[in-house]
Amino acid sequence: MKKFSALLALLLLGAGTLAGGIENEGVFGAAFAGVSTDASHRIVNQVGPLADFAVPKALAARAEKRTLQEGESSPLKADLVLDDGTVTNLSPVEVSWTAPGDAVAIENHLATAVKVSGRMSVSLQASAHGMSATFFIRLKPGEDPSAATAGLPPALSGSADLGQGGWLHSPWFGNFFRGNENWLHHGSHGWLFTVPGQGNSMWMWNPHQRWLWTSPSIYPHLYRNKDGSWLYFVAYGPTLRFYYNQTTNAYEQALP
Repeated sequence: MKKFSALLALLLLGAGTLAGGIENEGVFGAAFAGVSTDASHRIVNQVGPLADFAVPKALAARAEKRTLQEGESSPLKADLVLDDGTVTNLSPVEVSWTAPGDAVAIENHLATAVKVSGRMSVSLQASAHGMSATFFIRLKPGEDPSAATAGLPPALSGSADLGQGGWLHSPWFGNFFRGNENWLHHGSHGWLFTVPGQGNSMWMWNPHQRWLWTSPSIYPHLYRNKDGSWLYFVAYGPTLRFYYNQTTNAYEQALP
C-alpha cells in the first residue's frame, strides 16, 4: 500500500528527474502525456494530449492582403504561438482588432481601406488571451477609373482597366490594348486608328478595311465607307475571322 501511495503521489505531482537530466511531466488517470527534454533542451519529446501542457507564448497576427487599394478589404487572421513550437489558429470571435486613425475600418474581422490620401503604411493591433500583436499593411489611393479611358472615343468610355499593362475591356467591343494617340490594338480587328463619331458611335481605320463605322447598339454590324457595304463581323477562333458582306451576300476574310 505504501508503494502504491508513493507512486500515486509521484504521478499527481507530475514531476521527476531521470538519469541524464531528462525532465518529465505526466498526468494521472490517462495514458502518459507530457513533454520531455534533455538537459540541453535541444531534444524535445512530446506524448499524449499536449494541450494540457502547452502554454501560449506569443500572438501572431496578419492580413491576408499586405497591400490594400482604397475600397479594398482583407480578412484578418491571428494565431497563438505555443511554447512547444506549435501554432493554434484562433477563431475570429476570440480576437479584437484596432486600427489608428480613419484610414482603415475594421468590421467582422475585415480590414477595409476607406480614406487613403496617399501611399502609406498603417499599423493594426490584435488582442487575444491577454496578449497583443502589431503588424502593418500598406495602403495606396484608388485609381481614377476615368484615367484609363481618357482620350478614347465616348463609345469606349465604359471600358475597364484589366491591370495588364494597358489592356482594357469594353462590354460591347471586347478586349483591346491602348496604344499611343488614337491607336488601339483589338484582339480580333488588329491595330485600329479610332475617331469619335456622332453620338455614341466611332470610326475605325485600318489598312485593309479603311474606314469602318459602328456603335455599341449595332456592333458586330459595321459600315465600310470605301464601298458603302454593311458588314457583319464573325469570329470562329483566334485566326478564323470574317466579315459577312450584306451587300454581296459573301464572306470576306478579316485581315488585321
